[in-house]
Amino acid sequence: MTLRRFSSLRERLDHAFLRDRLKVAKSYKRIAGYFRSSIFELVGEEIAGIPDVRIVCNSELDAADLKVAKAAREANLKERWNQAPVEVEALLERERYRKLWELLRAGNAAEAARRIEAIASWRRQPAPLAWKVETEYRVSGLAAAWPLLAELSWLAPPRAATLAARLQDPELNGLLSRFDAQFEGDGEAEDFAWFPAWTLIAEPGWANVMRLAQHGAGTPAERCAWQMFNLLLLERQGRHADIIDGRRKLRAAHPRLFELYMRSR
Repeated sequence: MTLRRFSSLRERLDHAFLRDRLKVAKSYKRIAGYFRSSIFELVGEEIAGIPDVRIVCNSELDAADLKVAKAAREANLKERWNQAPVEVEALLERERYRKLWELLRAGNAAEAARRIEAIASWRRQPAPLAWKVETEYRVSGLAAAWPLLAELSWLAPPRAATLAARLQDPELNGLLSRFDAQFEGDGEAEDFAWFPAWTLIAEPGWANVMRLAQHGAGTPAERCAWQMFNLLLLERQGRHADIIDGRRKLRAAHPRLFELYMRSR
């Protein structure tokens, strides 16, 4: 039997050894002197697909890794899906810690959605609303998640923009590209608040699912989206006098969106 030796001095072990073997692995059991979540930046996708992952390491953990791991364990014990403390919430904005959290919290998406809904006022809080958007998308697809994504866009535009890009949905990606090219905003992340209103102009068919969204704080972007929704409804009904009034309101709410709307008419 010939032994093949691997050395990090000669080649990257994550490419030469670890990644290919993890792709077909049924379990991953590792004894590590020093564990760091940086491994998830290298082979996180491969580890995520392994049913049984066990890592034994010494107590000298990175402080950030330890904080995320403890929070996830506590959430499991208390059956609070993804209720991360404030200090952990900041860490989860970084990909490596978000991946660690997801791996520790991995479970049934439908059950996860149920637990999110058990959080008081989850629909008025950016974090649980974002989690609900993603679980709804994973379980039922983009159309089911769209009303919640619209609500998140009004409530927390930067978070909604980040989530929308992360979903990597082909249809949604197409809308995002067109929005970036057509919408004349301030060049800030807050511009994403206008994405639902723009979508109703670019693709009026989305009004069929937009109607399931709930009214929120009544921000200018949200009011504009509902004005556009009502305008589409008036057009279907052929109520010309009301259409003129609806267009007047849309122009007052956002002149540049009004221009886009009129170009399509």
